[in-house]
Amino acid sequence: MFVTEIRNIPYFDGHCDTIYECMGKGSSLRENSGHVDLVRGQRYGRCAQFFALFDNVRELPEGTAWTKLCQMHDWFCAQAAENADVMALCRTGAEVDAAAAQHKTAALLSIEGADLIDCDVHKIETVSGWGVRLLNPVWNRANVLSGTNAEEPERGLSTEGRDFIRVMEEYGIYPDVSHLSDAGFWDLVHMARRPIIAS
Repeated sequence: MFVTEIRNIPYFDGHCDTIYECMGKGSSLRENSGHVDLVRGQRYGRCAQFFALFDNVRELPEGTAWTKLCQMHDWFCAQAAENADVMALCRTGAEVDAAAAQHKTAALLSIEGADLIDCDVHKIETVSGWGVRLLNPVWNRANVLSGTNAEEPERGLSTEGRDFIRVMEEYGIYPDVSHLSDAGFWDLVHMARRPIIAS
């Protein structure tokens, strides 16, 4: 029987809610009780992880989503600095390769749900500057951009949603179609000028 040691297996995952879980429990990216941490990532020959900036906006006080997102980003940056020996924030494939060559987890950022940036196209430039490379237009709840697979599933991308996608593309952020309604998915597929992702 042929057995491959785990350190020879490449690992690239498109989504985890580890930031949300760690902040809620007061734990760290380095070691925690969730499914993903940096110490375990060291077991792989190459390890890359998209870390989602996520919170349920409907459970936050009204008007605080952007503030909460900024807090999550600040926390993530502090974790990256504290754990620079085992992780590197990456924005490109070349940076992922460089992190792997140094045996560090290549950490990439996503945002799960445009509600966290108030569905505001003017905030896309800011989060692109943070290194965000994936963004879900919706989470489980419908918003001004589109319906979801769980709420208003018959509603596709609105005019605001189409404009939002165009600005995302301009800033090199890929739309993550997970959670979109079927109608929204097909609207996005037909208008997309760059690749789309299902994380």
